[in-house]
Amino acid sequence: EPSYTAIFIVDKEGVRKATLPDLAYAHAAEFPVSSDEKDHRKIIESIVFIHSAQADGVPARIISSTADIPGYKSENRFGRALDRDLEDVIRPSWKEERPKAGYLFYVVYSYNQMGGAVGRYKFQFNATARDDDGRFHQWRLYTAEHILLGTGIGDARWRK
Repeated sequence: EPSYTAIFIVDKEGVRKATLPDLAYAHAAEFPVSSDEKDHRKIIESIVFIHSAQADGVPARIISSTADIPGYKSENRFGRALDRDLEDVIRPSWKEERPKAGYLFYVVYSYNQMGGAVGRYKFQFNATARDDDGRFHQWRLYTAEHILLGTGIGDARWRK
């Protein structure tokens, strides 16, 4: 059984490893601009799914708090908890619009039981069109960022 899974993108640009910047680029090219948050969430879920499955083929799931992490206890003497200052950071996904700049940001938190990895993803959508009153209403994915907040968290599983 392979211990590492590599995922590649094949498109008009050629073949390349599915790095986070390349996943953002490919999704921006594949999905049309949209004003619907449901469309944005589908893109975000797809990128988290693919990006998080890179190492071992097991995708992470989006979480809303540490309560969504199997086996999580903040007072765990075996080191399976996040650093105390990060526990309150994990919250439901949220978005922020910067209307004057034409930016829309989404932040989601993820947990992958394989390795017990807790991560934070930030997605930037850029405005592509305005309403008659000047407000932005069409958005296209522009960038994606990922920060690993901890590993071995909760009931982490490891490949044998």
